[in-house]
Amino acid sequence: MIRSRALLAVTAIPASVLILYTWHPWQNFSRIDCRRGRQQFEREYGRANLRLSRGSLYRLKKFMDKVAKGESLTISVVGGSVTRGHHVWTEEIWFSRLVEWIRSVSPRKANHISVNGATAATGSDYFSYCYPLHIPSDSNLVLIELGINDSAWEGHIVNLENLLRGLLEMESKPAVIVVEAMAFANGGVGGGGGRMHLPVAQYYGMSFCCQRHPLASHFGRYPELLRVYFSQNYWGDPDTWHLNARGHYDLGMLIASLLLDVACSPPPIDPIPPEASLPWGVEDDRVPPVLPGRFMNSTELDTLPRLGVLDGWDPDTEHRRPTWRPICVSEQSPDATTSLHPVMNDGWVHWEDPDGQTKPYLTTQTPGARATFEIEVGDVGRVKVYSMRSRDLGLGLVRCWVNQDEDQAVKVVGYWDNDASIGRLAVVREGVAPGFHTVTCELLEETADPGGGHEFRMIAIMR
Repeated sequence: MIRSRALLAVTAIPASVLILYTWHPWQNFSRIDCRRGRQQFEREYGRANLRLSRGSLYRLKKFMDKVAKGESLTISVVGGSVTRGHHVWTEEIWFSRLVEWIRSVSPRKANHISVNGATAATGSDYFSYCYPLHIPSDSNLVLIELGINDSAWEGHIVNLENLLRGLLEMESKPAVIVVEAMAFANGGVGGGGGRMHLPVAQYYGMSFCCQRHPLASHFGRYPELLRVYFSQNYWGDPDTWHLNARGHYDLGMLIASLLLDVACSPPPIDPIPPEASLPWGVEDDRVPPVLPGRFMNSTELDTLPRLGVLDGWDPDTEHRRPTWRPICVSEQSPDATTSLHPVMNDGWVHWEDPDGQTKPYLTTQTPGARATFEIEVGDVGRVKVYSMRSRDLGLGLVRCWVNQDEDQAVKVVGYWDNDASIGRLAVVREGVAPGFHTVTCELLEETADPGGGHEFRMIAIMR
């Protein structure tokens, strides 16, 4: 009865008045002062700190300022076969589309150089050592697309971190974006290497631009979209490793939208405004001791963390990760002076896979074939061999050793039970002293391949 009387009372209110008193779920939000509220939070914590899920954007903001001023810029990318342009024309590659967009928003006089340093069948383990061979050291923006070729293996956390530190410490101080192209291969629906890359990008304040986020669940509801977005193989089935031109275009524009947001966002508000410094040697008792704030200010956004992402906590501020300065010689190097050239060769040949993806190797199929390389070892002190791994290519195994220490030889296996045919690292020796050394590899009669294959495909030697 009470409820019905209430209803009768409401119906007695004129319609014009009733509209004024109608409550909507969002009505209370109209009383929120968005501008003042945002400023309050930003003054206390800093906009960059509050938005770190997108990265600090510090270097990206500087990059876009240079774009707006019409400065000459170098834009580079490292990646796998997607970025190399498998199944699409060069002008259709997402990186080409992105560079085209950057040029479209730049003054006409601007001279932007683009360098596509992608190589097929390689991951962050390769580029963490070999990136200097593929992109110039004066790059202003570097994009990393390795989320497909990297599997969901914890070692790729360290590989991507080394790559990031090396790029961020380049003299040009480039902006860096970690990119994950859409694919349903080498990992679950939630991604493979991208799952390893995301926490590293977040720790270093880098933007992580993932094409999977807006698409994966949508494709799960509409599987027919695979043919719209992915290239097709010989039998007409979607190649879920490689985007088609539509997928490339969308990925390029996804990154372009991030750059546009950065260019159009207001300048950050520091949580700690800079104070005027006292003259050197002057003390003032009225000035309280300066303590660090709970959150970073803008002067810290361009500094590398002193601890690695997987390091344990260490309060000793003298303990920090050393500068990452890798050395690499590779068959995939565009410069012949940094390619694999044995100083002694018995039975190995330079060969390029005819599948059209530009995959050069130093290879042999003859057991007992040996190749010796002279290498310079730096501060890293670790010698590694990068070679092809595959279940389907009939790959054998080699043994490799440093200098004359044949008794310390390590076996490097080509076969593995994995769908992917891709390069992977193998450690030959740790703790090698800086200086010049030799590395020798010999193909064995022994093989792990069920079909008895012996071929071995070497890509690079790193140290």
